[in-house]
Amino acid sequence: ESQNGIITGYFVNITLLENGEVFQLFSVTTTLLIDTLKPFRTYDFVIAAQSNAGVGPYSRIVTTRTPEDSPSAHPEDLQIIEVKSTSVILQWSPPPPDQQNGII
Repeated sequence: ESQNGIITGYFVNITLLENGEVFQLFSVTTTLLIDTLKPFRTYDFVIAAQSNAGVGPYSRIVTTRTPEDSPSAHPEDLQIIEVKSTSVILQWSPPPPDQQNGII
């Protein structure tokens, strides 16, 4: 492939596959730290180079899943179901699915 002019930067498109949300970053170097991803989610990444003549074609898609993390919300609907002289039965619902950040 040929380069049409001096590369002035790179567009990085990131797609969160769980909901199709797309966001774009720009870098003037060939490495980029992206530290705003959500835990336990799957992302697609593509990159295109830009020169003064415009933006070139996008790269092949690379996909990764971020590791699990601790839940970012508490369990919900905590209730006392039964109380006896030496015991109690509690019941609750797990945190909302989008805040579980892994398998609970």
